Amino acid sequence: MSAVERARAGVERVTPTLMVEEVDRLAVACDLVSRRYGDYVRLAALLGLRAGELTALQVGDVNLTTGVVTIRRAFSAGELQTPKSRRVRQVPVLAELVPILDRLTNGRRPAEPVLLGPLGGRLYHSNFRTKVRWSALVGELGWPGLRFHDLRATAIVLWIRAEVPLTTVRALAGHASLATTDRYARIARNDLAGAAAQVDSYISRTRGEHAQPVEDHGNGPD
Repeated sequence: MSAVERARAGVERVTPTLMVEEVDRLAVACDLVSRRYGDYVRLAALLGLRAGELTALQVGDVNLTTGVVTIRRAFSAGELQTPKSRRVRQVPVLAELVPILDRLTNGRRPAEPVLLGPLGGRLYHSNFRTKVRWSALVGELGWPGLRFHDLRATAIVLWIRAEVPLTTVRALAGHASLATTDRYARIARNDLAGAAAQVDSYISRTRGEHAQPVEDHGNGPD
């Protein structure tokens, strides 16, 4: 798990993000309660949508022919509204989401919600949290304090690690400014710095361990 720092009212808040394998672990744990809850986690972590956007997603918003999901609406305080950015946006469907979205949308009417609860009605985020025991679950998996919204951050950081341009990431995430997107880019830069530090440490530890004295006979090539 990595972390992104987010500035709020002058205070840097650390936002944890998961690796793809960790997302799989979390989704599988939710599958044990309901496969629909596991789908909810996978879509959040790989589409980068807010909970309200995901639960408001309709079958007609998913186009697997073009590989695009269009975000037109979001639930907020129980009411259907425009997305937080006030703009319609689109996000790409990653290959591993295609079979999931096909299963969730195939043969269904355009106005139906993509995500349904275990009993067949609309999926409610509050019910999801209660049924999977979210706080306890993420603690048991080793990520105490992880919020569902952090799965959105996971997707954003994944795009940045894959070297998607920040201007494109901003559009995909629906950020109001590039400065917001850049907060997520910090983790990618920190990854590089951390990798360099690890290599430097390895070189320092192993320098000279395997070195053999070289005899110079004066007749070798320069």
